[in-house]
Amino acid sequence: MPITSAIIGWQGGVVCGVLSAGLVVMGFDWVPPDLVFALMSSALMAAQILPARAAAAGFSNTGVLTVMALFVVAEGVSQTGALDAAFTLALGRAPSAAVAQARLMLPVLVARSGWGE
Repeated sequence: MPITSAIIGWQGGVVCGVLSAGLVVMGFDWVPPDLVFALMSSALMAAQILPARAAAAGFSNTGVLTVMALFVVAEGVSQTGALDAAFTLALGRAPSAAVAQARLMLPVLVARSGWGE
């Protein structure tokens, strides 16, 4: 049964195609995520599947705004290397990923043990 069957209609097929293409593009890191999301929204608006008012209303959600702000913060931290010196100081140079994970376990366990009920 083709994806554009009567169950989801042509709109569902287009949405599945746009989402799949967006996941592939972001998975291979060909284009920044903010541009991918903007292009996906634009494609759905151009196909008249997503009304412009509904697309704009989605950005007024505080959860979406928080994720957008964290994307900016994460990119800034990544590009400046702000945490590299702190992690090197705290963990040293680990010879393998397993050793680095083991070095992280104790501080996380100690920090977490003071929180909660």
